[in-house]
Amino acid sequence: MHIPAGVFTVFLGYLALVLPMWYKMPMLVFIGIALMVIWFLGFMGYELNEDLHLKDGAFLDIYGFLVGLALGSYGLFHYIVFGFTI
Repeated sequence: MHIPAGVFTVFLGYLALVLPMWYKMPMLVFIGIALMVIWFLGFMGYELNEDLHLKDGAFLDIYGFLVGLALGSYGLFHYIVFGFTI
């Protein structure tokens, strides 16, 4: 369930780099990167707080998030280098 959250974080980073080129607004880079960092820190803070209070093994959730980051990064790299081909 947390894998899509990691993929979404990569997507936010991608938008932070692509949208300013489309709309010719360099300030969108900072806004996009800030949204990505806020999303990442918010997720990690939530999971660590949940583990602190519930002891439910939040490391598995964080692991899923990191797997999503890895898959999203691989997918983004593949898209940038090869386009839409599989």
